[in-house]
Amino acid sequence: MKDMINKIIQDLGEDKPINGILLKAQIIASKLDNKEFEVWINNEQNGYPDAKNIPDYRILNATVKADISRPYIGMCQNLPIPAGIFGEELINDSMYHGRITQSLSVIENLCDSEKSGTISANCPAMAYPEVSKHVRGNVERVWQEFSTSSLIGIVNSFKSKLLSFFLDLDKKIDAGIDFSKIEGQNEINQIMNNYYINSVVANTGDGTVSTGDISDNNPAFYISDVDQKGKIQDLVSKLIVEAKKIDNEDLQMAVDTISEECKKPSWAKKTLKLAFNAVQGIATGIAANQLTPIVTQLLAILKS
Repeated sequence: MKDMINKIIQDLGEDKPINGILLKAQIIASKLDNKEFEVWINNEQNGYPDAKNIPDYRILNATVKADISRPYIGMCQNLPIPAGIFGEELINDSMYHGRITQSLSVIENLCDSEKSGTISANCPAMAYPEVSKHVRGNVERVWQEFSTSSLIGIVNSFKSKLLSFFLDLDKKIDAGIDFSKIEGQNEINQIMNNYYINSVVANTGDGTVSTGDISDNNPAFYISDVDQKGKIQDLVSKLIVEAKKIDNEDLQMAVDTISEECKKPSWAKKTLKLAFNAVQGIATGIAANQLTPIVTQLLAILKS
C-alpha cells in the first residue's frame, strides 16, 4: 500500500490526469476500509448524488443573466441580474452560487472542450417569476455563468486535499499506525477533518463514523472457497503475462495490487474487485483488448 501511496503522491506532484489518480485512490480506499474516505473518492469519481451534500470547494460563485423580451421594443439579451436583489436570502444563495455535482473527469473534459472561458447552466423554473419581479418585459431565459478557471479550481482543490491527505498518511504508516484497527480509522478521519474534506458519511447515533466489519474472518468480505481461488489464480497468471506486454505504469501498479492480494492467506473481495475494475478501465483507455476477456471472467467469479 505504501508504494501505491507514494506513486499517487508522485502523480499529484507531476499534475497527472485525474482519472489515473482516482483509480489508484479507489484501490487505497479499499485497503484502508475507511467509510468516509471511500465515500469521498467514490463521489469525486462518479459524481455526487445530492447537491445538498457536497464539499465546500464544489460551491462556486455564479453570474446570473437573462434574456428579456419587451413588447414593441424587442429582445434584450445577456442582461446581467445584479447580485442580492432578491428579497429572500435563500433565493439569493441559490441564484448566485452553483453547486457542482459532476465527476472530476467530466469537469476536466468540459473545461478542455470549452474555449470561451465561461460555462453556462440554465436556472430552474422558480428563477423566472423571481427575475420577473425586477425587470420590465417577459423573461425568456435565465441562466448562471461560471468561469472555466473556477471549475478547474474544483479539480485542483481535490488534488491539493488528496496530496495533503496522502502525505500525512505516509507519515502515519512510517510511524507504525495499523489502519485495520479502530485507532487507525480515527487517524484517517482526523486527517480528513484537518483538510476540511466534508464528505457525506454514514454516521451512528453518537456521531462516530460507521466503518463496518473489518474482521479478517468475515466470510462476506473474503474469498475462502478453494475452487474459486484456483480459478482466480489461473486467470490472474494469464493477466500478469498479458500485462507485461504493455508498457503502462498505471496498469502495472493495478496488477501488482492483485498479485499482492493473492499472496495473502485471505483474499479481500473488495480489493480484488476494485483492482480488476481498475485494470479494465486502464485497458480500455489504451485499447488493450486482450485483457478485457480475462478481467470479465475474474469479475464474474467474484459475483458467483
